[in-house]
Amino acid sequence: LINRHKEMLSSILTSGSMVIERWSVPNSAKVGASRFYKNKQIKYEMLIDLHRNGVCPSHYAGRHLLNIGDTTSVKYSHIGRLRCNDKEIGLIEDNQSVGHLAHANVMIDALSGQSVGYGNLHLWSRPLGRSVNGGGHKKLPIEAKESHRWLLGSVQSASAYASASMITTIHDRESDIYELFCDFVGKTREHLLVRSSWNRLMENGELLDTHLAELRQCGVETYELEVPKTAKRSQRTAIMQVTYAPVRLTRPKTKDKKYPPSVLLYAVEAIEISPIPAHEEAIHWRLLTTHQVADFATASQIIRYYTQRWWIEDLFRLLKTQGLEVESSQLSTGHALKNMLTTAFIAALAILNLRQAKQMNDLQTPANTVLTDDQIDFLKEYEPQLSGKTPLQQNPYPTQSLIWAAWLIARLGGWNPHSRKDDPKRSFGVIVLTRGWQKLDQMTSVWAWTKQKQAAHNVNKPNF
Repeated sequence: LINRHKEMLSSILTSGSMVIERWSVPNSAKVGASRFYKNKQIKYEMLIDLHRNGVCPSHYAGRHLLNIGDTTSVKYSHIGRLRCNDKEIGLIEDNQSVGHLAHANVMIDALSGQSVGYGNLHLWSRPLGRSVNGGGHKKLPIEAKESHRWLLGSVQSASAYASASMITTIHDRESDIYELFCDFVGKTREHLLVRSSWNRLMENGELLDTHLAELRQCGVETYELEVPKTAKRSQRTAIMQVTYAPVRLTRPKTKDKKYPPSVLLYAVEAIEISPIPAHEEAIHWRLLTTHQVADFATASQIIRYYTQRWWIEDLFRLLKTQGLEVESSQLSTGHALKNMLTTAFIAALAILNLRQAKQMNDLQTPANTVLTDDQIDFLKEYEPQLSGKTPLQQNPYPTQSLIWAAWLIARLGGWNPHSRKDDPKRSFGVIVLTRGWQKLDQMTSVWAWTKQKQAAHNVNKPNF
């Protein structure tokens, strides 16, 4: 099956091409992609496995990886075209809209900040006509709940990246689950870092909030945090008040007694104390981790790890609103939409890696961590066409580095370097990179086909 679809798979997995029907691709390519996505023998689990197997171990072996996990919902507006008896489509979290829920685990190199691939991708939906929050839901075992995805994601990611020296799983407040804490007890290679959601009871009878408030009265240290601009926050340098301490949390009364009566974690609390812009809330993170936090330097490092969650938030934004717009797809079956969504996840991760290389001015990461050999060879040959006459319009980065490729792909996407170095328009974002990425895929395909035909012509050319 893989061999029969080798050419289509190569194009889809390396670039996510044909994800969006409004892109200017030939009609034959759209028809071919649609048939590929609808093929019942092609499953989204197969596609994500091929992606993980294609990640070179040398890119992460012996390194500390951050496993960033989170869940999003993908809502499809063309409900009328989706069959009501399609078991691979259903309700999302509002129990009204039709679509898919997606839980992704993105593996990030803790040192470079670059992603090495997906640890796990799980797609599902809720059955039509049945609420997931019905009576007795809280009494179900964790294995029968949707929240089991937090445990499965960490286990499968650690298994897929077995050559990593350490893996720290990082989740937001929804994963403040006692069963998840217990799952990491006794592990040395794998660690957990979650944002606390519940004011849990400690073994000494105190509540977690009360205990941390008492510690703040005894004196704390401060930490400067660079806050990027978001829809809810302005860009600023925040002064964070940091508190840290070991805490032993007790097992909730509703949990099965097969779990230990208490677990030892380390709490790191960061509260913004600098002046806050009007109509904004102060940053307040209460983090729980299995990493041993014995000093301020380690506590600060834990906060830095947690800030890497921007990867998963930007990933979901790129998928749905900035660039790929997967919710606009007009595929008519749940099976096809799952396959399309998986290829979109793969393409989005590549685009974010290109942007990360530019933002971090990363001159070390090679282009082959994201691009294929054909894509790199094409960019090398086509680079003169993308360069201008002035020094500022020349690619200033080392050839075959990822940032070198990002500069060229942005040029393919329509970006033009400006003369003033301080001009904010000199930078480029994911929308330009998305356009350039799709164009790179099309041009590389034509270029590779032309080279193949030329080579065949030279072989068959008579020798007089």
